[in-house]
Amino acid sequence: MSVHLLQRDSKKGQATVEFALIFPLAIACMAFVFVAGAITFDQLSLAEIARTCARAAIVSENPESAAHEIAQRFDRSIRVETITNDEFGFITVRLERSRKLPLFLIQRVAPDILIRASSTMMREPPLLIGN
Repeated sequence: MSVHLLQRDSKKGQATVEFALIFPLAIACMAFVFVAGAITFDQLSLAEIARTCARAAIVSENPESAAHEIAQRFDRSIRVETITNDEFGFITVRLERSRKLPLFLIQRVAPDILIRASSTMMREPPLLIGN
């Protein structure tokens, strides 16, 4: 009977060791999913801001200042570059900002992530009313 008890206790110990080995890996996987989701959200929001800036730039007399003003309303840390192609009427707005990783344990030692987005739109010809 004592042999049977020893086998049951060793199986409990084995489960504890397996849990101790797997638990950090599971936490790391969950952290990776969280960080990837946060970075994807930042990328998508910056792309939407770039589209909004491009819309403002195509209807403005001064595309650079219009795009910069709209971007600064969303986030002051966004760097804005506006490229105007007068030959074809295209305006490209490129945005860039850096973010820290959203994990408090490695935030101080990890480098910042640079997120970029751009949007290109074409100026519409002026509306002519009448002849």
